[in-house]
Amino acid sequence: MASGLTNPGGHYNHAVAAGGFLFVSGLLPTGADGPVGPAIEVQAQCVLEMLEAILGAEKLGKERVVRCTAYLSGVEHWPAFNRVYAEF
Repeated sequence: MASGLTNPGGHYNHAVAAGGFLFVSGLLPTGADGPVGPAIEVQAQCVLEMLEAILGAEKLGKERVVRCTAYLSGVEHWPAFNRVYAEF
């Protein structure tokens, strides 16, 4: 597991390599002390930093990401999430 990640919330790994691909899933906006807070920008930044840590541990860069699926609790969060994601 990449340094600084919390344990997954279920019975899965954060990342699994198979067939020359790295599959990442189940990243939640939590830190060592629990959820990072209600602001979507803070949550998005937290999850994207975890993704970057996983990629870095596998010596991969963001340019290697083929697909990213983000689940938001409401469409009203999309503009704020998209701003953070675009900076990422």
